[in-house]
Amino acid sequence: NNSKHDLLRYKGRLVVIIYNENPNSDYLTLKGVCIDASSDFIHIKSGGNITTSIKREWIRKIKDRGDAK
Repeated sequence: NNSKHDLLRYKGRLVVIIYNENPNSDYLTLKGVCIDASSDFIHIKSGGNITTSIKREWIRKIKDRGDAK
């Protein structure tokens, strides 16, 4: 799958892992539940009341955690 952005269903939830755009820095990961996906942003609820909006073009790879359906 060469899709630039994708979502993985993990234990019944949508989980996204984002890799940093900057090749000179370590990749960052943000795992959480996708609560909304607009044309430009994906909104992730990562715990408590924290919601983060991520630009779609930042999403580089989704990793399968083994028991993903």
